[in-house]
Amino acid sequence: MASIEKYQTKGGTRYRVRYRTPDGRSTDKGGFSTKREAEAWKAENLLARRSGTFVSETERRTRVGVLIDRYLAHETSVAETTVSNRTSIVNTWIRPDWESWPVGKVEHKHVQEWVDRIYFAPRAITRGAGQEHGTAGAATVQKAHAMLHSIFELGVRDRLLPNNPATGTNLPKLPLRPHPYLTRAELDELASAI
Repeated sequence: MASIEKYQTKGGTRYRVRYRTPDGRSTDKGGFSTKREAEAWKAENLLARRSGTFVSETERRTRVGVLIDRYLAHETSVAETTVSNRTSIVNTWIRPDWESWPVGKVEHKHVQEWVDRIYFAPRAITRGAGQEHGTAGAATVQKAHAMLHSIFELGVRDRLLPNNPATGTNLPKLPLRPHPYLTRAELDELASAI
């Protein structure tokens, strides 16, 4: 059973929810400005516990960098060149933007903003021995997003996240490549040559 209590800070009155985690530990979450906010959080917490999607505050503070490292550590069953390519994409497009984020703070809108940023805003990229500024092309964005989705999926599996914030992201489309077709004259010429 959860309870709400009022307390005072230099900033004024705040509210704290005292509750038990699914494993029976007593804990609390404070800092709510109004009792209504505390009650709403208490109701969401109860629903999460009943549905099995509860994530403790400690787990929500786990950094995305931890999941990135786990993801790269699991990449042992693929070819060395694939591991190298994935590590490069992670280190160029994912790690700089996500490593320090607490997993509990990541929302779908943040992932969408990230996709738009790497597609449109140039950044320093290491290519060979030098550095240049550039954006990720549509194919690279799709690969980077797929890896980020897999990284967050590890968090869902390990119960650090209730759901994957990278699901349903709008991604840039791959450019259509023109298909060269033979003209009637070229086809006739080919047929007679055969």
